Amino acid sequence: MDRRDFVKGMALTVGGLAGGAALNLRLKGDAALAADSRPAAGGNAMEYRQMRRVSVPVSAIGIGSGNLHRVEDREIREIIRCGYENGVNLIDLIAVNSAPFAPIAAEVKPRRDKFRLQAHLGADFSGGSVSTTRDLARVKSEFERMLRIFDTDYMDFGIIHYVDAMDDFRDIMDSGIWSYMKQLKSRGAIRNLGFCSHTLSICKAFVDTGDVDCFMTSVNPIYDFSESGGRLTMSQERMEFYRDCEKNGVGIHVMKALAGGSLIDRRLSQMERPLSVHQCFQYALDRPAVQSCLAGVSSIEEMREIAPIFTLPFDRRDYSALSGMNNSTVTNGSCIYCNHCQPCAAGIDIGIVNKYYDLARAGDEMARRHYDALKVHASACIKCGNCDKNCHFGVKPSERMALAAKFFGK
Repeated sequence: MDRRDFVKGMALTVGGLAGGAALNLRLKGDAALAADSRPAAGGNAMEYRQMRRVSVPVSAIGIGSGNLHRVEDREIREIIRCGYENGVNLIDLIAVNSAPFAPIAAEVKPRRDKFRLQAHLGADFSGGSVSTTRDLARVKSEFERMLRIFDTDYMDFGIIHYVDAMDDFRDIMDSGIWSYMKQLKSRGAIRNLGFCSHTLSICKAFVDTGDVDCFMTSVNPIYDFSESGGRLTMSQERMEFYRDCEKNGVGIHVMKALAGGSLIDRRLSQMERPLSVHQCFQYALDRPAVQSCLAGVSSIEEMREIAPIFTLPFDRRDYSALSGMNNSTVTNGSCIYCNHCQPCAAGIDIGIVNKYYDLARAGDEMARRHYDALKVHASACIKCGNCDKNCHFGVKPSERMALAAKFFGK
């Protein structure tokens, strides 16, 4: 079975999973998504995707800044130039610290109209390293500082920085932050309004406001699986949400396509065998409503590997091997964050704790910050064993809570 047959087959088994605008499986009509795979100016083979609510076409591959703090300024500029030469126009501006912004800006400013910048409102760099703020005055000052760094009067995308709890969502809505962002959009200071979240319920809450043009969330084969009747299947809930976003013209910018690198690392992969970078990216790009997949590169070599993805033959991107994996081979004894182990007597969000734990072990430095911000940590586990009984994959969540508590120190 090749990738094309696999995608079509999955469309039947989950009521239309196949989507996206990749390769020859493009959606037509009022579909909120339109893909243009024609070579762009300069002869690159990048694909550009337009959602009905989003004001500009976006390159299917974007640059994530999360690992650029590890890179010298000179190489950061090379990475941005390499992306630009290969048709990349989207740059997400969240990083461990503010150091990468100056070299990014040095490459962007001479050709500002060619790039699509995505700023995170609520990300606070005033202390050097990034933290999250919900103080409206600080949100305003940090956004204005970002505009000054890039010598611009607008950001193409303004998204509220990571939201993974319903209390936080309500605070954003009640504190004036969301109203401020809507005002920025009405003034043209941000062209498209959105948010960033790892959590499906939060994504739904934001999209249900009717205000959202696009958002950033995690998409990969592990996060999209769920347990049903003792079998591992594509999550119907997630697929329906992707399709609803597509229908309503809301774009998705993908983070964590590699699950923090674990999916391509034989030692850390939740699967029996690791996938390739290109398989993971193609999988994400084939989901409905996905506009772009952000590459969190940390070297010019990594940028050169991923940027020309659309010049590669199908078999280099083919992820149809997923269709031959059952429960044990997909999970490989690891958590898939489905939360079927819930409810937790101590109030721990076991799925999100496990997600942050796995991401942090794979080297994602921001995952630790997200874990620290949780109201209930793994150390609250009372070892009642209910989660172990509820898990269908033999993961033993209580043991992972102990490991996470030791790893994070709380």
